[in-house]
Amino acid sequence: MAFIDNGTWDGKYNSSEIYSDCIFGAPTIEKGGVKFLTTVKKSVKIPIMNMSSVLQSDACVWNPQGDLTLTDKEVTVCKMRFNVEFCIQDLETSYLSEQMQAGAMNSDFPASPLEYVLGLITKTVRKDYEMLLWQGDTTSLNPTLALCDGFLKVLAADPNTIPVAGVALTAANIVAELTKVYNAIDDCIMNDNELRLYMPIGTKKMLRQAIAASPSQVNNLGIGLGNDDFDFFGIPIIFTNGIPADTIVATTVWNL
Repeated sequence: MAFIDNGTWDGKYNSSEIYSDCIFGAPTIEKGGVKFLTTVKKSVKIPIMNMSSVLQSDACVWNPQGDLTLTDKEVTVCKMRFNVEFCIQDLETSYLSEQMQAGAMNSDFPASPLEYVLGLITKTVRKDYEMLLWQGDTTSLNPTLALCDGFLKVLAADPNTIPVAGVALTAANIVAELTKVYNAIDDCIMNDNELRLYMPIGTKKMLRQAIAASPSQVNNLGIGLGNDDFDFFGIPIIFTNGIPADTIVATTVWNL
């Protein structure tokens, strides 16, 4: 819950809106990079269905063919909270001195500073949440990352994940390293319209530098650029501060 004491509250925000802004504003989620499941209170099993070939030679005799395989993956909710305490006086010199009317005895506390504080909280939680989303590890010594296991830990433990040996990313080798990942993508998801490349935010600069180095060969490099949206051979790229340096992930939205 959000508690406001000792100040004037205009009711613009409530707890659900604050939490929604924190979660849905995390870059990977905001850009549609994950399959977001709502109304899950504890855990949910996600079914995965596969079917073998069903085609056979024509005949007048009924002969069923093809096996349906049903498996599932269980997703468990990680519960967390945030409690923040601040003193109104701490804001006076940096913010309220410009907003409040003259007079030391003035007790009016404008709603805008409260919105300012909530905005700062939201921005901070979004950053932490994004880091947790990707780098979370319950064995981590970092108390924030230890709250829940993130995508990278889960993917590393999944036998279906295809590892790709890489090197430290630079503007000079970013295209070559992306090509390694591109070549390793399984054919079964190559035409999936939800296939995405997830990359550290710092690689955005590297891609721009690669384009600047060969401005007349952008398409030949495989890099596509529309406004501020990048793709590599047609696969949209999602940049995030949650993925550590030198790491590239290729998967589908529905897999996250």
